Amino acid sequence: MRPLLPILVALLAVTVAGCAEDPFVDAPPAVTANLTPGGAFSVCYAPGTPRETVDALANETCAAVDLQARWQSDQRYRCRARAIHRAWYACTAPAQE
Repeated sequence: MRPLLPILVALLAVTVAGCAEDPFVDAPPAVTANLTPGGAFSVCYAPGTPRETVDALANETCAAVDLQARWQSDQRYRCRARAIHRAWYACTAPAQE
């Protein structure tokens, strides 16, 4: 069985990677619809997801309430099985020009 272990681990990694979920906001719509400056939410994403994609989803979420997203932190392995990482964002007032 021992010689099969590396093969099984590799097979599991390929299987999970092939089932990656698209990034999503991990908060109920009632929460994101009422975000205020300083309000925080998270976006779950899979390994290999470009940061630009995650940031764009966060910006879209804050833009719905006329705010801008500001990245706070990342937590690895803190979300669902197919989108395992979590990025925290806060909505802030747009910069004055």
